[in-house]
Amino acid sequence: MKNIFFTPKICATHKLLCAKYSAGMENIMEKRGAIEIENLDKAFGENHVVNHISLSINAGEFISFLGPSGCGKTTILRMIAGFETIDGGDIKIDGESVIHLPPHKRQVNTVFQHYALFPHLNVYDNVAYGLKAKNVSKAKIKEEVTKALELVQLDGFEKRMISQMSGGQKQRVSIARAIVNKPPVLLLDEPLTALDMKLRKEMRYELRNIQQKLGITFIYVTHDQEEAMVMSDRIVVLNGGNIEQVGKPKEIYQSPRSAFVSDFIGETNSFDGMIYQVQGDLATLQCESGQFMAKTTLFKEKEFVNISIRPHQVKWKEEMQEGFHLKGVVKDYIFTGSFVNAVVELVNGREVRIARLAGEGLPKVGQTVFLYWNPEDTVVMKNPAGDFGNMMENMDLGEWVKK
Repeated sequence: MKNIFFTPKICATHKLLCAKYSAGMENIMEKRGAIEIENLDKAFGENHVVNHISLSINAGEFISFLGPSGCGKTTILRMIAGFETIDGGDIKIDGESVIHLPPHKRQVNTVFQHYALFPHLNVYDNVAYGLKAKNVSKAKIKEEVTKALELVQLDGFEKRMISQMSGGQKQRVSIARAIVNKPPVLLLDEPLTALDMKLRKEMRYELRNIQQKLGITFIYVTHDQEEAMVMSDRIVVLNGGNIEQVGKPKEIYQSPRSAFVSDFIGETNSFDGMIYQVQGDLATLQCESGQFMAKTTLFKEKEFVNISIRPHQVKWKEEMQEGFHLKGVVKDYIFTGSFVNAVVELVNGREVRIARLAGEGLPKVGQTVFLYWNPEDTVVMKNPAGDFGNMMENMDLGEWVKK
């Protein structure tokens, strides 16, 4: 049987149907789906999983909650959906508080990680289930189910049983079932985790296309930073129940505001150091591994900082470069397909990676190199130790420190 699940080009008829479906929903979805999270708090016993966070989500925005396991992202999603109680704060959808409403009255639908489809029903009946529960007429149900299945490119699969569907097809059925009710907000709880890597990558673009055609608010939970970068208008980076940073994917990647964000989003080389000298907008930074330059005006001398430099920005020479004193030996190569990483071990044992496209020149294993980069590529962030350092400077410890 011909596989019509993925097609490289969407036919003109499919485009027209999507346009009609989107246009038909335009008036319904207009200016709906804005969410305000105000001082939201949740604890399970002594485990404080959501720590008084506040966040504004725009109507029609694709926003991702990104973070490691246990950071609170799924708990926030469940509180928005009404599946989890809150300990404090408020959640408003289009200006109305929903914290006292049961899940079925919150005007949100959820796509779960494991599909949650009815195995004894075929595709049509799975998608139609919510409309039938609302006593919608049979003619209207058929019309809406047909539109939803066409949108996710599953037209012709109406009579197929769920057990006969592939993982990607099941996820599309789950999405169709969620959007057929025309919710202003769609919540997606790691919906691609159960799929293989190739299928996950294809589904990322399909989800993004569906969201743009419908114009509704998507809130997507994931621990995969590549997924978040590819699909999102904005990313909310969470850590330990707190929001570390909110911003567009490019902003999050290029201008991380903390060492956690820098390490979690993409690959980076990180250092802890101190501002040794400042001359105009150029600062000399000192760390255990050596010395280097950064372009910044946000920090003063003797302030402790975190430093990040992406592997593809690291350069090397066989002699020391002005403003840089980072000497090391090439220890190994790591081949990742399109890229090759040279692993350089510095004098104190710390490792720095240099990334290049496969086929581009890299130093040889065993070669001594001096590392450097453009000072404007250095990301300098506040180090919590800086507060401690400033406090120690301002304390009067009396004669004890003079001994």
